[in-house]
Amino acid sequence: MVKFCIICEKYAIFMNEILEKSILLQKVEIEVF
Repeated sequence: MVKFCIICEKYAIFMNEILEKSILLQKVEIEVF
């Protein structure tokens, strides 16, 4: 159970980074177009 929580935490951080990057890319695309 503890290992599962650690994996979920790492996965959540990983997903947050992807979301932040995708939001930044969308902002750049809006500025370009």
